Amino acid sequence: LSRSFPASNARRSLLSGRQRYSRTSTSGREKRNRRCQVSAIAIESLPTVEEVFNFENLAVFPFWISMIGFPKSTFTKTVMLSPATSIACGLIYGYLAYQSFLEPEILEAFSSGAQQSLSSLTKGFSYETTVAVGWAHFIAMDLLAGRYIYFDGLKNDFITRHSLVLTLFFGPLGVVSHVLTRGIVGLTRSGKVEDILESGLKSE
Repeated sequence: LSRSFPASNARRSLLSGRQRYSRTSTSGREKRNRRCQVSAIAIESLPTVEEVFNFENLAVFPFWISMIGFPKSTFTKTVMLSPATSIACGLIYGYLAYQSFLEPEILEAFSSGAQQSLSSLTKGFSYETTVAVGWAHFIAMDLLAGRYIYFDGLKNDFITRHSLVLTLFFGPLGVVSHVLTRGIVGLTRSGKVEDILESGLKSE
Protein backbone atom coordinates (compact mmCIF):
# COMPACT_ATOMS: atom_id res chain seq x y z
CA LEU A 1 0.00 0.00 0.00
CA SER A 2 2.74 2.38 0.91
CA ARG A 3 4.26 1.87 -2.56
CA SER A 4 0.90 2.51 -4.31
CA PHE A 5 0.43 5.95 -2.76
CA PRO A 6 3.13 7.72 -4.79
CA ALA A 7 1.76 6.20 -8.00
CA SER A 8 -1.75 7.29 -7.10
CA ASN A 9 -0.53 10.77 -6.24
CA ALA A 10 1.34 10.94 -9.53
CA ARG A 11 -1.78 9.98 -11.46
CA ARG A 12 -3.81 12.60 -9.61
CA SER A 13 -1.16 15.24 -10.33
CA LEU A 14 -1.10 14.26 -13.98
CA LEU A 15 -4.88 14.44 -14.26
CA SER A 16 -4.92 17.75 -12.43
CA GLY A 17 -2.27 19.13 -14.77
CA ARG A 18 -4.22 17.99 -17.83
CA GLN A 19 -7.38 19.61 -16.48
CA ARG A 20 -5.54 22.87 -15.84
CA TYR A 21 -4.04 22.76 -19.33
CA SER A 22 -7.45 22.00 -20.82
CA ARG A 23 -9.03 24.91 -18.95
CA THR A 24 -6.18 27.24 -19.99
CA SER A 25 -6.37 26.08 -23.60
CA THR A 26 -10.16 26.48 -23.66
CA SER A 27 -9.86 29.92 -22.08
CA GLY A 28 -7.28 30.93 -24.71
CA ARG A 29 -9.53 29.74 -27.55
CA GLU A 30 -12.49 31.61 -26.08
CA LYS A 31 -10.45 34.82 -25.88
CA ARG A 32 -9.30 34.43 -29.47
CA ASN A 33 -12.87 33.74 -30.58
CA ARG A 34 -14.10 36.81 -28.71
CA ARG A 35 -11.41 38.96 -30.35
CA CYS A 36 -12.37 37.61 -33.77
CA GLN A 37 -16.04 38.31 -33.07
CA VAL A 38 -15.26 41.88 -31.95
CA SER A 39 -13.14 42.43 -35.08
CA ALA A 40 -15.91 41.05 -37.30
CA ILE A 41 -18.49 43.30 -35.63
CA ALA A 42 -16.18 46.33 -36.03
CA ILE A 43 -15.70 45.58 -39.74
CA GLU A 44 -19.43 45.05 -40.27
CA SER A 45 -20.18 48.36 -38.52
CA LEU A 46 -18.07 50.31 -41.04
CA PRO A 47 -20.10 52.11 -43.72
CA THR A 48 -20.33 50.40 -47.08
CA VAL A 49 -18.91 51.94 -50.25
CA GLU A 50 -22.44 52.70 -51.46
CA GLU A 51 -23.36 54.41 -48.17
CA VAL A 52 -20.27 56.64 -48.35
CA PHE A 53 -20.99 57.40 -52.02
CA ASN A 54 -24.57 58.45 -51.23
CA PHE A 55 -23.46 60.50 -48.22
CA GLU A 56 -20.81 62.52 -50.06
CA ASN A 57 -23.20 63.28 -52.92
CA LEU A 58 -25.66 64.82 -50.46
CA ALA A 59 -23.08 66.42 -48.15
CA VAL A 60 -21.32 68.42 -50.87
CA PHE A 61 -24.37 70.33 -52.13
CA PRO A 62 -24.75 72.75 -49.17
CA PHE A 63 -21.27 74.13 -49.94
CA TRP A 64 -22.14 74.78 -53.58
CA ILE A 65 -25.54 76.24 -52.68
CA SER A 66 -23.85 78.59 -50.19
CA MET A 67 -21.21 79.79 -52.69
CA ILE A 68 -23.71 80.21 -55.54
CA GLY A 69 -26.73 81.50 -53.64
CA PHE A 70 -25.21 83.36 -50.69
CA PRO A 71 -21.68 84.39 -51.69
CA LYS A 72 -21.40 87.38 -49.35
CA SER A 73 -22.85 85.64 -46.31
CA THR A 74 -20.60 85.54 -43.25
CA PHE A 75 -21.55 81.89 -42.78
CA THR A 76 -20.44 81.00 -46.33
CA LYS A 77 -17.14 82.84 -45.94
CA THR A 78 -16.42 81.15 -42.60
CA VAL A 79 -17.24 77.66 -43.85
CA MET A 80 -15.28 77.98 -47.10
CA LEU A 81 -12.25 79.46 -45.31
CA SER A 82 -12.11 76.48 -42.96
CA PRO A 83 -9.75 73.62 -43.93
CA ALA A 84 -12.28 71.16 -42.48
CA THR A 85 -14.03 70.81 -45.85
CA SER A 86 -10.85 69.76 -47.65
CA ILE A 87 -9.86 67.44 -44.81
CA ALA A 88 -13.28 65.75 -44.87
CA CYS A 89 -13.02 65.21 -48.63
CA GLY A 90 -9.54 63.75 -48.18
CA LEU A 91 -10.68 61.37 -45.43
CA ILE A 92 -13.60 60.13 -47.52
CA TYR A 93 -11.29 59.57 -50.47
CA GLY A 94 -8.79 57.76 -48.25
CA TYR A 95 -11.45 55.45 -46.82
CA LEU A 96 -12.76 54.52 -50.27
CA ALA A 97 -9.23 53.99 -51.57
CA TYR A 98 -8.56 51.68 -48.62
CA GLN A 99 -11.70 49.69 -49.44
CA SER A 100 -10.52 49.30 -53.03
CA PHE A 101 -7.16 47.90 -51.83
CA LEU A 102 -9.05 45.08 -50.10
CA GLU A 103 -10.27 43.72 -53.45
CA PRO A 104 -7.52 41.69 -55.19
CA GLU A 105 -9.19 41.90 -58.60
CA ILE A 106 -8.96 45.71 -58.50
CA LEU A 107 -5.26 45.60 -57.64
CA GLU A 108 -4.74 43.16 -60.48
CA ALA A 109 -6.59 45.43 -62.91
CA PHE A 110 -4.25 48.32 -62.08
CA SER A 111 -1.10 46.19 -61.84
CA SER A 112 0.35 47.33 -65.18
CA GLY A 113 1.98 50.29 -63.36
CA ALA A 114 3.55 52.90 -65.65
CA GLN A 115 2.22 51.09 -68.73
CA GLN A 116 -1.36 52.16 -68.04
CA SER A 117 -3.55 52.23 -71.11
CA LEU A 118 -7.13 53.24 -71.74
CA SER A 119 -8.17 49.58 -71.85
CA SER A 120 -6.50 48.77 -68.50
CA LEU A 121 -8.07 51.84 -66.87
CA THR A 122 -11.46 50.83 -68.28
CA LYS A 123 -11.00 47.40 -66.71
CA GLY A 124 -9.97 48.94 -63.39
CA PHE A 125 -12.93 51.30 -63.30
CA SER A 126 -15.39 48.53 -64.11
CA TYR A 127 -15.75 47.90 -60.35
CA GLU A 128 -18.12 49.88 -58.12
CA THR A 129 -15.43 50.61 -55.53
CA THR A 130 -13.03 52.21 -58.02
CA VAL A 131 -15.86 54.25 -59.53
CA ALA A 132 -16.66 55.51 -56.01
CA VAL A 133 -12.98 56.39 -55.47
CA GLY A 134 -12.87 58.27 -58.77
CA TRP A 135 -16.10 60.08 -57.96
CA ALA A 136 -14.73 61.14 -54.55
CA HIS A 137 -11.68 62.50 -56.38
CA PHE A 138 -13.90 64.52 -58.76
CA ILE A 139 -15.96 65.90 -55.89
CA ALA A 140 -12.88 66.99 -53.93
CA MET A 141 -11.11 68.59 -56.90
CA ASP A 142 -14.25 70.34 -58.17
CA LEU A 143 -14.91 71.75 -54.71
CA LEU A 144 -11.31 72.94 -54.46
CA ALA A 145 -11.63 74.67 -57.85
CA GLY A 146 -14.97 76.15 -56.79
CA ARG A 147 -13.42 77.48 -53.60
CA TYR A 148 -10.72 79.25 -55.62
CA ILE A 149 -13.30 80.77 -58.00
CA TYR A 150 -15.50 81.86 -55.11
CA PHE A 151 -12.74 83.70 -53.22
CA ASP A 152 -11.24 85.21 -56.37
CA GLY A 153 -14.62 86.68 -57.33
CA LEU A 154 -15.23 87.83 -53.76
CA LYS A 155 -11.87 89.61 -53.55
CA ASN A 156 -12.21 91.30 -56.94
CA ASP A 157 -15.96 91.94 -56.59
CA PHE A 158 -17.37 90.29 -59.73
CA ILE A 159 -20.00 87.64 -60.29
CA THR A 160 -18.99 83.98 -60.20
CA ARG A 161 -22.34 82.15 -60.07
CA HIS A 162 -22.24 80.97 -63.68
CA SER A 163 -18.66 79.76 -63.35
CA LEU A 164 -19.44 77.93 -60.10
CA VAL A 165 -22.41 76.15 -61.70
CA LEU A 166 -20.21 75.09 -64.61
CA THR A 167 -17.52 73.87 -62.19
CA LEU A 168 -20.08 71.85 -60.24
CA PHE A 169 -21.25 69.99 -63.34
CA PHE A 170 -18.33 70.22 -65.78
CA GLY A 171 -15.23 70.79 -63.64
CA PRO A 172 -12.46 72.47 -65.69
CA LEU A 173 -14.95 74.32 -67.94
CA GLY A 174 -15.96 76.33 -64.89
CA VAL A 175 -12.36 77.44 -64.37
CA VAL A 176 -12.14 78.47 -68.04
CA SER A 177 -15.38 80.43 -67.65
CA HIS A 178 -14.01 82.17 -64.57
CA VAL A 179 -10.75 83.19 -66.25
CA LEU A 180 -12.66 84.59 -69.25
CA THR A 181 -15.06 86.43 -66.94
CA ARG A 182 -12.18 87.98 -65.03
CA GLY A 183 -10.62 89.12 -68.32
CA ILE A 184 -13.86 90.75 -69.47
CA VAL A 185 -14.29 92.45 -66.10
CA GLY A 186 -10.73 93.77 -66.41
CA LEU A 187 -11.54 95.28 -69.81
CA THR A 188 -14.65 97.03 -68.47
CA ARG A 189 -12.64 98.42 -65.56
CA SER A 190 -9.82 99.60 -67.79
CA GLY A 191 -7.26 97.53 -65.95
CA LYS A 192 -6.18 94.01 -65.11
CA VAL A 193 -8.13 92.21 -62.39
CA GLU A 194 -5.47 90.47 -60.37
CA ASP A 195 -5.83 86.75 -59.69
CA ILE A 196 -6.17 86.02 -55.96
CA LEU A 197 -3.32 83.49 -56.21
CA GLU A 198 -1.08 86.06 -57.89
CA SER A 199 -1.84 88.71 -55.31
CA GLY A 200 -1.20 86.18 -52.54
CA LEU A 201 2.27 85.45 -53.88
CA LYS A 202 3.08 89.15 -54.22
CA SER A 203 2.12 89.79 -50.60
CA GLU A 204 4.89 87.41 -49.53
